[in-house]
Amino acid sequence: PDSASFDTVPVALGLFGLTALAGGGVYIRSLLLTKAANRIVSRLRRQLFASTLAQDMMFFDLTRPGDILSRLSADAQLVQAAVTTQAVSALRGIIMSAGSAFMLFSTSTSLAVVSLATLPPVLLAAR
Repeated sequence: PDSASFDTVPVALGLFGLTALAGGGVYIRSLLLTKAANRIVSRLRRQLFASTLAQDMMFFDLTRPGDILSRLSADAQLVQAAVTTQAVSALRGIIMSAGSAFMLFSTSTSLAVVSLATLPPVLLAAR
């Protein structure tokens, strides 16, 4: 088609639609992750509380109840943060690495081999 008759409105609307769809996906993902993390933390707190109640009386003589409750709450929050942020980051990294390796090999096998051969020295140097 002639570049003078190119209509940018459909392209802009399409890009806007894709951006809105991606935003909706991120929102749904965050809702589901929050729900899953809350369930995991709730289950963990119940199990820890039941385990705490099953302790001998000597345990409660040696440990203050405030310390126990504080640890239960703080540790559960750490687990929740790990589930929501670090697990998603790890999964995203694995998917991105696999996709990048696939694209690299489909583009040029020899370049992919050279690129992947440089990874072990770089990883060893980063230690």
